[in-house]
Amino acid sequence: MKQGVGADLARNRQDVTQVVTRLERVELSLERYLGAAVEQRVAAERWQSRMDATIENVAVRLGRIENLVTRLSLMEHAEAREAA
Repeated sequence: MKQGVGADLARNRQDVTQVVTRLERVELSLERYLGAAVEQRVAAERWQSRMDATIENVAVRLGRIENLVTRLSLMEHAEAREAA
């Protein structure tokens, strides 16, 4: 009976060791995955920040162009009135 219990304990210990080893591999895999996800999120946030700045710059430049077009249009209308 004692030999059977000892053999069962040895098998259980071996099974637990295998399960723990698998769990450690899964944990390492998850850590790598989460690390990569964080790196991708940081890269995406940097890209988004650059794009926001670029869009804002384009909006400012477009506003300047619109102002120039408006001023030119007003000048053309004034010249047309003077010529008439």
